[in-house]
Amino acid sequence: MHDQDANPIYEASPRSPRTQTELLPLLRSHLPYSLPLLRRIQHEIAHSSPTAAILTTFPGSAPAAASSHPSGAETRPALVHIPESAPVPIPVSVPVPGPRVPDPTQDDVSPWLMAYVDLSAGRETQIVLYSSLERASFQTPIPTDNSTDNSIPISTLPQSTPKDLLTLRTQFLSLLKHIKTHLLPPYLSTVPPPPPKDDHQLAPPPPTAFLIGNLHTGVFSSLLGDKTNYPDADLETGFIDGIQVHRFDRAPYVKYLFSQEGIFTQGKTINGFHFSDDNVKRSDLALVRARTVIPRSEETLSKLRSCAVYRDLPLNSTSINSEEKKEEKPVAWAFLGTDGSLATLHVEEEVRGLGLAGFVGREVMRRGVEDVGDGGVHANVAMGNQASRRVMEKLGGEVGWTVTWTVVEV
Repeated sequence: MHDQDANPIYEASPRSPRTQTELLPLLRSHLPYSLPLLRRIQHEIAHSSPTAAILTTFPGSAPAAASSHPSGAETRPALVHIPESAPVPIPVSVPVPGPRVPDPTQDDVSPWLMAYVDLSAGRETQIVLYSSLERASFQTPIPTDNSTDNSIPISTLPQSTPKDLLTLRTQFLSLLKHIKTHLLPPYLSTVPPPPPKDDHQLAPPPPTAFLIGNLHTGVFSSLLGDKTNYPDADLETGFIDGIQVHRFDRAPYVKYLFSQEGIFTQGKTINGFHFSDDNVKRSDLALVRARTVIPRSEETLSKLRSCAVYRDLPLNSTSINSEEKKEEKPVAWAFLGTDGSLATLHVEEEVRGLGLAGFVGREVMRRGVEDVGDGGVHANVAMGNQASRRVMEKLGGEVGWTVTWTVVEV
C-alpha cells in the first residue's frame, strides 16, 4: 500500500481527555455494535497498560494536539449470507479524507474506524476494533431453533455503496500499517520468551503479526481477494496483496447480546450453593487456568470481574476449622473478559446438570454492569458449540452477529 493511498491514523492515550470527552461518547452512541471496544477501553482505564493506545481514522476537535503522529438510530444487527455470486472487484485501496470527530446524529458521515491496541498482550487479544459500518441499517430474520443445524448466517456489512467498502479497506490497511511502523518496533524489543512446550493453552501469534479479536466477519471480509467468500478463503491466495492472514475462524463465533434489563431479572436460587462475596480468589486462579485452553495469565484473570460458586457448609459447621474453610474450592465460576464479554463459564463435572452455569453467569453479568454502567453484556460462542449456545439463550441472550479471531501480518 503506497503512502498516497493511506488514510491518516491518529493516536490517543486511553486516559486522555479526548478519550473521555469524544471517543467514549461516540462509542456509546453506536451501542450495541461498539460494545466490545467500549468495554475494552473502559477496562484499560481501570487497569492501565503503559503500552496501550487508541487509534482512530479521524482527528480530534484540535487535530494538531489530538495526533501523536498521523501516518498518512439503534437497530438489530444485520445477519446475511455471503452471496453466492462473485463480489464486485474493488482496488486494494483508495485515498480517503479522514473526517473530524463524527457526529452520531448524522447518518451520512464518512465511515470511520477506532481501535484499541496493546501488542504487549501477546497471545491474549492485542487489537479490538470497530467500524462505523457495523451499525446496521436493516434487519434480517434470525434462524429459529427449528433449523436443521441451528447455524447462524455469517454476518456481512450492510449493503453499503462500493465507495464505503473501499474506504473501509483502506482504513483497515492504514491502521495495520501504522501499528507495524509505530507500535511494533518498541514491542519487538521486549518480546517475552515463548511459553513452555507443556503449556496446554493456545500458542501466541508470531511476534510480527497481530492478534485481532471480536472482529466482525464483515470487516474481516474487506481483506478478502476478489471472487473469494469468507469460509473458503485460502490462507496463501485468498487475501489482497500486502497482507498475510495466519489464521481465522472459518466457522466464526456467534455474538450474543444481553440487555441490562434482562440481566437484572431475578434468576432462580439453587439450594446448597452460594456465591463468593468478591472475585474468584487469587489462590484459585491456577485451577481456573487448568480448566481452559484460552490463554489468560493469572495476572490478567486477577483484574477481571468474576464470581465463584461454593457449596454451602453444613449447618453444624463448628467442627470445621479456619484452615479447612480456606481450602474450600469453587465448584463453578464465571469471568467477564477485558472486552466485557462473558468470557469464561465453567462448572465442575460433579455438579453439572444443576443449573449452576446460568446461576453464576447471570450473577457475574449483574456485577459487571454495576461496575461500568449501561450497554449490557455480550458473549462469543463457537458456532458448533450447541450446549454453550443453549446456555446463552436460557440466560436471555439474543443473537447479534458473527465474529472471528484472526492473526494478521502486513
